[in-house]
Amino acid sequence: MNSSISRRNILRHGVGAVAAEWLLQRDLLAQARTNPLAAKTPHFEPKAKAVIFLFMVGAPSSIDMFDPKPALEKYAGQNLPESYGKITSQFTTGDTPLLPSPWKFSRHGRSGLPVSTLYQNVAKHVDDICFVRSFYTESVVHAPAMYQVHTGRVLTGYPSMGSWVTYGLGSPADNLPAYVAMPQPEGTPEGGTPCWGSGFLPAVYQGTLLRSGPSPILHLKNPGDVTAQRQRSTLDLLQKMNDLDTQPEDSEMAARIASYELAFKMQSAAPEAVDIMKESEETRKLYGIDKPQTRDFGTRLLLARRLVERGVRFVQVYSGGGPVSIQWDAHSNLVSNHEKMAGLTDQP
Repeated sequence: MNSSISRRNILRHGVGAVAAEWLLQRDLLAQARTNPLAAKTPHFEPKAKAVIFLFMVGAPSSIDMFDPKPALEKYAGQNLPESYGKITSQFTTGDTPLLPSPWKFSRHGRSGLPVSTLYQNVAKHVDDICFVRSFYTESVVHAPAMYQVHTGRVLTGYPSMGSWVTYGLGSPADNLPAYVAMPQPEGTPEGGTPCWGSGFLPAVYQGTLLRSGPSPILHLKNPGDVTAQRQRSTLDLLQKMNDLDTQPEDSEMAARIASYELAFKMQSAAPEAVDIMKESEETRKLYGIDKPQTRDFGTRLLLARRLVERGVRFVQVYSGGGPVSIQWDAHSNLVSNHEKMAGLTDQP
């Protein structure tokens, strides 16, 4: 829809119709300036207020952690029988001997669910965990499989889970992002930004990156000579200038304006939200922040909890990313890889 009124439109539709069109466009533009992330009433009675989504990059071996296969012990070292058929993939030729799990399983909790020795702390909480063993993806390549987990499709261009949630429900936090992604400090996962992207939804619904360390959100602080009043005046002027030539359907521009406003509000709210030293020493120890091995992942999980307590709707936390040495991707070093990665994540 074009906000300009041409002479041809006036001659074709008459002054009344053109005036009505102009009023409609003005209303749409005003609607576009309202907060698209404002909290919305759910269609059903909610059972949860927020989501903290943990993603282990590289895919932990479920049969070595939560899904024991006793038959692997029985047929250890043998090839698959011919009746099973031949498996051909990028990494196997079909004649690889069967390998039982190197770790022992035991049952835990009132539910008696099996967990291996890899996750001895998680094992204490099995009664509060739902294990879905039928989950799979349609690609053996990491990036497309990640897209399917995050968006439901193996191709890019579709909204991530957090985008759909914030699109449908908004966020009660007006001074923090509605949707946050926290990747591994060493690097992002193979799937990259589409894993927290908004796809074909307006850009305002994409995730905001949050990093661990002294500056979780980059470029949040003003230069020394820029006061809050001066910044407010700049944003107001920028808003007026953008309104002169912004179309209602221009989601990129609306998202950019919203991001400026959010950044302004976050300058006062974010420092408190990400200050884990406001938590008690006992709480920090529960998250493993007192130990070098679990400090990073524990810090990000504690940040995630603090964010959802302050109204952030969806937080995505990654274990693994960047170099293969910091991923759950164990092709030939299963034992050393999984013991390392489980050690980083078990307690938090």
